[in-house]
Amino acid sequence: MLRYTGCRVLRGAKILLVFLLISGIWLPRGLALDRFATPDEAAWVGRSAAFFHALARRDFSGTYQHGHPGVTLTWAGALAYRWRYPAIAWEADERVLKNWKNVEPFLRERGIPPVQILATSRFFMAAGNAAALGVAFLYALRLVGFWPALLGFALIAFDPFLVGLARLLHLDGLVSALMLLSLLAYLNFLDRGRRLFDLLVAGVAAGLSWLTRSPALFLGLFFGFLTLLDLFARWRVGGLPGLRSIWHSAWPVLLWTGMAVFTFVLLWPAMWLDPLGVVGRVFAQAFSYAAEGHDSEIFFNGSVLTGDPGWLFYPITYLWRATPAVLAGLALALLAFIFRLPPFEKQEHRRVVAVLASFAVFFGLAMSLGAKKFDRYLLPSYAPLDLLAGMGWLALVNWSLGKSSNSHFVIARSGFCDEAISGTVGTRLLRQRTPRNDTIMRISGGRSRRWWLRLAASAAVALAFGSQMFLSIQTHPYYLSYYNPLIGGSKKAPEVMMIGWGEGLDQAARYLDAIPGAAGLRVMSHYPDGSFSYFFRGITVDLLNSWEGVDSEQLAGVDYVVLYIHQWQRRRPDPALLEYFASQQPEYVARINGLDYASVYKIPHAPE
Repeated sequence: MLRYTGCRVLRGAKILLVFLLISGIWLPRGLALDRFATPDEAAWVGRSAAFFHALARRDFSGTYQHGHPGVTLTWAGALAYRWRYPAIAWEADERVLKNWKNVEPFLRERGIPPVQILATSRFFMAAGNAAALGVAFLYALRLVGFWPALLGFALIAFDPFLVGLARLLHLDGLVSALMLLSLLAYLNFLDRGRRLFDLLVAGVAAGLSWLTRSPALFLGLFFGFLTLLDLFARWRVGGLPGLRSIWHSAWPVLLWTGMAVFTFVLLWPAMWLDPLGVVGRVFAQAFSYAAEGHDSEIFFNGSVLTGDPGWLFYPITYLWRATPAVLAGLALALLAFIFRLPPFEKQEHRRVVAVLASFAVFFGLAMSLGAKKFDRYLLPSYAPLDLLAGMGWLALVNWSLGKSSNSHFVIARSGFCDEAISGTVGTRLLRQRTPRNDTIMRISGGRSRRWWLRLAASAAVALAFGSQMFLSIQTHPYYLSYYNPLIGGSKKAPEVMMIGWGEGLDQAARYLDAIPGAAGLRVMSHYPDGSFSYFFRGITVDLLNSWEGVDSEQLAGVDYVVLYIHQWQRRRPDPALLEYFASQQPEYVARINGLDYASVYKIPHAPE
């Protein structure tokens, strides 16, 4: 007989691990937020100024800025203006705010660096993303237990593609975290006691996700699908369900919908005045993107394409953006699910796994219906798959320890400790209680794998999670430059993927900004607004649509030209321009993760 006395130590270790996980979620997302800018973010900085101006003047119709709808972004931007430059509410006029491109020169005239507004807005976005993931972790813990949740969210914390989009003033990072939170909270309601609070959290998270990006409406379709499955299960057991049974299955999704709609209306003042008009414009924008596709050429799978790149787009881009640890973990999870290895042996866990996998796959299929496709549009599928991958790695550990579906962990007196260690090496436990309420355990039987199998499994898990962290650190702060090393990494990615979303243009701008007299320089650049201009004191203009030669009037007064990596891939804006500069030696090259992202060329007639 043995008295277990280490529960307090284990509880402390678990608290430390949770603290490290929360730090791991925040730090990659919250550091170095002023390093570069994507082209879309400059637009959201401008729209946020108009949103803040409308709020301050109670012009609620003016809070409609885009059909995405992107309202959570404009709230983050409004908070940034309230912190950094509240005077814009009365100093700017409608002429400035009518076009987002007018906001940058307006800010510069008043000594406000636009990148400061961007970085502050990003801080609020990263904080919201980290908070959503933190609450989602708590829900995952209740659904699948401590260790599966911890390992799954460790992969989420350091997934480079998730991190890269979570720290931007952009839609996809936040909407993916909110959709994950809504999904896990809703599953907690269904499978863990039907607590009303969980349903309300799921509804609020859904409403916030709808305020961020319209594809989040997929949650309603998916939860409706779960409701139909529940009714089908009732029909198989007891025949055609009656009204009471139907209401028992349907009222949660109805209340969830009501809470989501309430949140959507409450936080978007434009909805207070013209709800039908606003919703109509949102759906019109969504259908336009789905039907019309890309308005310019894209590069995919070795070809320059217009319109819809096809059904293979998302499976291929997922392989390039996923990490080796996640892909291997998913393979392990599939095997463990088939053979019912812990933690996949319990029926309640298998249901959660099936729902998470279905959500990821069905969302990918839904996004594939649209003609306009970007790799980032699939992001809401990434976190659920990362969570499943973490469970797959835990299954490997359990298998190496010889754990079977009948085995149990040592059980101690604390419920927290009880959950933490329930389910380990194949043993049988007999429990007795002492007058002091300590748990006494007698351990009998139990066989473990050979020592070298346990060592190999432990090494594989350590390598997997170490590589996940390494890949995240390696690409900091340009996380979007990550491409899966298993299929060629950044060296092979340009043959398949369209590379670059503003990364590297900041380096080119800073190089030119360090030149004496930089304020008087005139530079032509791809993505001139924000991606380049935020980091350059001089004059930035857009590239020419057609090329008439280096000695033409087109380049009068231009000192430098900056070309970007996917211009070469897409042969834009003019192949003749690219052919000319391909024969020239760049003065500076911004190199990230082994690729030349931006090249700086001095125009020959520019003064020395």
